[in-house]
Amino acid sequence: NGLLVNFFEPKEIGEAVCNLLNDRELAKLLGKNARESILQRYSLDVCVPQQIQLINLVANGAIGN
Repeated sequence: NGLLVNFFEPKEIGEAVCNLLNDRELAKLLGKNARESILQRYSLDVCVPQQIQLINLVANGAIGN
């Protein structure tokens, strides 16, 4: 869902950006995969049960003391 580049290498970052600008199909594929990843990790079906579990743990004193 993305390209891995060395954060401290501006030239490498620039090359990756140029690659995406020149390869629209790759850019679309990465965008689609990133969106699917976000929807799977942060949908209400995933986040609400996690929040309820956290609230219950805090309410029961299991964490936060």
